[in-house]
Amino acid sequence: MATADRASAACGVMAEAREATARLLALLQATGADPGKRELAEQIICCIDRARAAVRGAGDGTGMTTGHGLGLGARPPAGSKRRR
Repeated sequence: MATADRASAACGVMAEAREATARLLALLQATGADPGKRELAEQIICCIDRARAAVRGAGDGTGMTTGHGLGLGARPPAGSKRRR
């Protein structure tokens, strides 16, 4: 399997994971779930977006990522311990 094919397959799996996590987040928001659970879902989405960007960047031959696509907003969740 070529590197581009593996990268494409990985991006497809990550896209499905992101969609499932986005549905989970919507469910958590609709039910008024614990803010910690919603924050965790938001962080998972951010991680998936970063991983997809890294795979796309590696697939273009430059080794550079294309960005950090945070998905649900321009910043990580307010309580996020990860700082850039």
